[in-house]
Amino acid sequence: MKQTMKKCLTLLLALALLFTMAVPAAAATPYDKTITFIDVAQGDTVKAYQVMKYDANYNAYIFDTGFEKAIGQYKPANTTFDKYFAGIDEEILKDLMVYYSAHTAGGSLAGHDALTFPTAYAEKTAGTDGTVSMTLEPGYYLFLVATKAENDKIYQPVTAFVQVKNEKVSVYAAGTEITGTPNVAFKSTTGPVIEMKVKDDRLTAPAWKDTAAGKVGEEMDFYIQVTTPEYKGKATLTTLDLEDTLAGLEYVAGSVGVYKTQDIGTASAVADAVTVDAGAYTAGSQKVTFKLKYDKVCDATGAVSVYVHYKAVVKAEAAVKDAVTSGSAVLKYATSVEPTVTKTTAATTATVHTYAFSLAKTSDEDIEGGTGKKPLTNAGFTLYSDNAMNTPVSMIKETVGGETYYRPALTGETGETVLLADMGTGQNTLLVRGLDAATYYLKETKVPAGY
Repeated sequence: MKQTMKKCLTLLLALALLFTMAVPAAAATPYDKTITFIDVAQGDTVKAYQVMKYDANYNAYIFDTGFEKAIGQYKPANTTFDKYFAGIDEEILKDLMVYYSAHTAGGSLAGHDALTFPTAYAEKTAGTDGTVSMTLEPGYYLFLVATKAENDKIYQPVTAFVQVKNEKVSVYAAGTEITGTPNVAFKSTTGPVIEMKVKDDRLTAPAWKDTAAGKVGEEMDFYIQVTTPEYKGKATLTTLDLEDTLAGLEYVAGSVGVYKTQDIGTASAVADAVTVDAGAYTAGSQKVTFKLKYDKVCDATGAVSVYVHYKAVVKAEAAVKDAVTSGSAVLKYATSVEPTVTKTTAATTATVHTYAFSLAKTSDEDIEGGTGKKPLTNAGFTLYSDNAMNTPVSMIKETVGGETYYRPALTGETGETVLLADMGTGQNTLLVRGLDAATYYLKETKVPAGY
């Protein structure tokens, strides 16, 4: 790790020190240069950070204190900057820009003293033409772009050196001299995207859907797919948190696993890839945060394509009339380019629906002076999940919102198996809610008095 950081800390200064300075004490011409940045989305803001400037006579470098402090952690004390950084491989420039912006914008370097990031020298927002122009005094600069939520981009950091030598001003970008109009293009990629699905256990393929049936008390399988572009050489993701708001569902503790495949089968979960912060289930809702570890879930290109699998139990609130039972997730993420700015993806949702039925118990006698059959009260029925009627479904009787019904008992609840048809205006109706999409069998196991 130290060797990697050592390489990453070298080239930015190397590019600034590659050019020998021999400038008269009195400058005869102004040295400021205007650089135009292109390929910046409208509304995104370019920020310039000056990490090195010249002294008043253009004979010496003056480094930003945080930048100088970082360099000093690796350069031998008895070695000059010029000697130490001579002949550095320019291929590590991309890694350097990502590393430097990460460890300074973030405010600290792991295992070392805290570093400070210089105050922005200038910042401007791109207009409809997608360009930003900045006039810069001589020095070495790091340029970062802050993106708007609707643009959702991650920009590769850019460096530029406005060099003064023998009263001549030159502009270098990424180590290459710009001999024409100083235009510099920003490279960018889109932000992460997520998609949530629930498993329909009645199907084989495709079993993962936007909505599936379930019954109260059932454990449902969910996944949230997280996909990012290749970020190597552009940025790293310093925060990668899935916030899942469950309605009528409760997360099953310990059920989460991160996989490279949609269907788990015999696949092994990615080791040490996620931690979970599960809030309490209250008032029919629960918030669960899955904190992904970027270094565990990204591939060699910096891209991420994983499935966060977990289980959730369908709760009693799912049986309430017109209830919406769902998981709705967003991904909150931050990049090494803007580690203090948290962005949020669009929400993705998967829903669970339940089924209900009702029946009314009547005699074969007509209502006197009215229409229809006479209602018979207090008949009892047992609901079975098998056609042999050996497995009764344990039920709980509830009244919610003025409506009385039975729904399946949750684990730990003491239910009943004889369901009374004593509801409704005639007190002869049985209403059952919170059932799965399945075949059930109903048997009258208690007859009204006199029958």
